[in-house]
Amino acid sequence: TAMTFPRFVLGLTGVIFLILGLAFLVAPDGFLGLMGFQVNPDLALVEIRARSGGLQLGLGLFFLVATFRDRWIRAALGAQFLVLGAMAATRLLAILFSGSSDSMMSTLATAETVGATTGAASGCDTRAIRPPPTTNTNAVKTADKMSAVF
Repeated sequence: TAMTFPRFVLGLTGVIFLILGLAFLVAPDGFLGLMGFQVNPDLALVEIRARSGGLQLGLGLFFLVATFRDRWIRAALGAQFLVLGAMAATRLLAILFSGSSDSMMSTLATAETVGATTGAASGCDTRAIRPPPTTNTNAVKTADKMSAVF
């Protein structure tokens, strides 16, 4: 399967989500410390590992699998747009509500916005996203008959 721009975008998004998921799973307190959180209680770390680590690992795997499945690409790019767009929007709203931000929050909001925009733009490139031609001769005959009607 050729590496088109949409496939590249999905693959890159998958790798980024996997890295973030592993960071939250392996060292959530250290990673959150970069953003100003101080997490010590064991139960809070379990929740952070499960929610932040598990969710991002799952999304990362989904994006990577979709990179190599023609029929999943458009849905995965839509998911990339929606997930990263929602993350950027809620982060920006949270910054607005709290009235405070730092370079880490600005960097994350920018990365999320770029990721959402890239996913949306890649999903619009219909020339690069086409399901493989069918080899089922019955399906081809049926499609030919239907196209003759229309």
